[in-house]
Amino acid sequence: MTKYSSELKVQIASDYPYGRDTYNGLSKKYNIAASIIRTWVKAAELNGLEILKVKRTKREYSVDFKLLY
Repeated sequence: MTKYSSELKVQIASDYPYGRDTYNGLSKKYNIAASIIRTWVKAAELNGLEILKVKRTKREYSVDFKLLY
């Protein structure tokens, strides 16, 4: 599980470019370091908001599967 949800990352990254807030303002609002928010915004600017969404989930394997491999 990731520390921050995909929805939160997308929301924050989409709020910044429209001039609604600064990195420091968003940092105080969401209680997240400004450097992390800056990383999310830059990633979204370069690759789109889809890049912030979690692509994998934790897999669970059965005992039988674990014994075979």
